[in-house]
Amino acid sequence: MKTTNIHHKIWIIYCILICIPFYCWNAPQKALAAEPNNSLTVDKFIHEALGSIELPQVQGPLYLECSLPKNHFYLGERVPATVTLYVGNLVVNNVDWPTLSQPEFMLDKNGNYSEQKLRINGRSYQVIKFPCLLSPLQTGSLQLGPINETLYLPTTTGRQRTTNVTTDPIRVRVSDLPSQGRPENFSGGVGNFYLNVSATPHQVKLGEPITIRMAISGSGNLQVVSAPLLNKNTTGLKVYPALKKADSQTAGRVIFEQIVIPVDTHAKQVGPFSFTYFNPNSGKYNHIVSPALSISVKANANFKNDEQNPSTPDLAHSNIASIKPNLDAIYPSGQLWVQMPCFWIWHLIAVFLLLGAIFYRKYTQFLQSDSPRARALRSSNLAKEQMAAVQNLSEEGRYDDFLDQLHQILREFLAERYELAAAGMTGSVVGILSQKGVPPEILQEIQSFFEQYDSHRFAHLQFQQDEAIQLLEKVKQIIAFFDKF
Repeated sequence: MKTTNIHHKIWIIYCILICIPFYCWNAPQKALAAEPNNSLTVDKFIHEALGSIELPQVQGPLYLECSLPKNHFYLGERVPATVTLYVGNLVVNNVDWPTLSQPEFMLDKNGNYSEQKLRINGRSYQVIKFPCLLSPLQTGSLQLGPINETLYLPTTTGRQRTTNVTTDPIRVRVSDLPSQGRPENFSGGVGNFYLNVSATPHQVKLGEPITIRMAISGSGNLQVVSAPLLNKNTTGLKVYPALKKADSQTAGRVIFEQIVIPVDTHAKQVGPFSFTYFNPNSGKYNHIVSPALSISVKANANFKNDEQNPSTPDLAHSNIASIKPNLDAIYPSGQLWVQMPCFWIWHLIAVFLLLGAIFYRKYTQFLQSDSPRARALRSSNLAKEQMAAVQNLSEEGRYDDFLDQLHQILREFLAERYELAAAGMTGSVVGILSQKGVPPEILQEIQSFFEQYDSHRFAHLQFQQDEAIQLLEKVKQIIAFFDKF
């Protein structure tokens, strides 16, 4: 038997894939490799080819930092700053813009924020960058920050938890603009600016306006700059002050418009225009000059110079010109309303009515209060109203009803005034009134009234009209005394 040996050759090909994760940070064409042990190393080949960068010192799941291009500012300068928020393995809702509550600085937005994902020290972070503009408001060695960022974190109960993240303080130096070399026509601008001047139309007749449009663009405090200056040699031209125009279509630009009216056909140009600003990068004042603009002026038979025609409208301050040479017809003839006595009388009446309404409201609110004075006024007014009705009962001969009503009036009067119980009040009330400082003679009158009431009501004694009048006068005297008491 023949044995055949079969040999198999198995070729195993290993494909080794070397993965180098790159870490990018604020520097184009520079990268770092991250190792699993949370340390960052630079491969020698990558180091030689791409260079090295400085990594952010991120601490914890939430971190906020502020980066500045420099630490020396000038007063009035607008410095670009970037506030960066690092969010680790957390869910954050409603990220607000960073705030700076510091009177020495002002922090403004400079566009929209951007988001990206980075891996730092083996941990993934959601990185949000807020571009800002920092404006110093004071000079000296100052501490910037901390800048605050308010975050809203969800909880297991469905509610949001608020947490604040702040940046580390940064020491900066703010200098005033140098007085040496400052031009007299300094515009107040601090930054880097460009000037563009145009005129429309270029061909006009005498007396027709030319609009000079001066656009200042660049980076800096455009809100406070003044208009460029027109050359003082303006022979043959009537020049009006320059006015700032709002330009909402383009950011980083401010526009001034100036009206120029040629009054001489020999006027051939307008300008040149000059603009002076301070450059914080060089620390010097820069002077920009825009060349003169050529114009063509033709004769105008209808034109009269301003000295001969003083009614020429001021085109720089008003865009409405009167078409009537005389405006007297639109004003009323005779005395004006404000000069008439009745005008002021009606106004005074309205003022008095308003004051009276306010006083009446205050008085009614006072009567409804629970103060001793308010109770005294309420009890006195109510007693006086009821006394008139009681007197009618006496005249009709209804003495029993008269006596009951009079007794009720006095009880309610004393009860309301001194916070007592009106039901069941008898002559023993004088003991309580004596403790409240009521004089003995009034206490005697009150005691006498209650005794006369008891004798007529319970002893069934005959009641005469003279006695009714005496009791009525006695109650009136008691109430009158308490009104003065």
